[in-house]
Amino acid sequence: NYCFRREKGIPDIDKYNYCRSSHAEANAIAQAARFGISVEGASIYCTLAPCYVCIKLLAVAGIKEVYYEYDYESRDFERDKFWRQAIKEAGFRVFKQIRVSEETLKALQEILPYPTSKRRLEPTL
Repeated sequence: NYCFRREKGIPDIDKYNYCRSSHAEANAIAQAARFGISVEGASIYCTLAPCYVCIKLLAVAGIKEVYYEYDYESRDFERDKFWRQAIKEAGFRVFKQIRVSEETLKALQEILPYPTSKRRLEPTL
């Protein structure tokens, strides 16, 4: 895996200023906007609990339900406290961790046997 920020030795505190990719939540909102699809009142399902930046994007976009499989892990407890308060203030109807059963995963693998998104750049070595 290649990360430009890590390759350049830029510390985590500045990670969003040097990240060349967008998070899935931001991409979902951008794709909906690009194709004229309103996300007002929508639900979103994420692998990881959205980060602080994505929480703000989801709230402003009008998404009301957020479901995620894995908690956002951090070593910065003060920032996490701030982040959790932002979740409360964002006005989501639902912000909930869910577990995907093995049975559901197997069914999804049959329905979606191929990648649902495509790498835009060749992988680095």
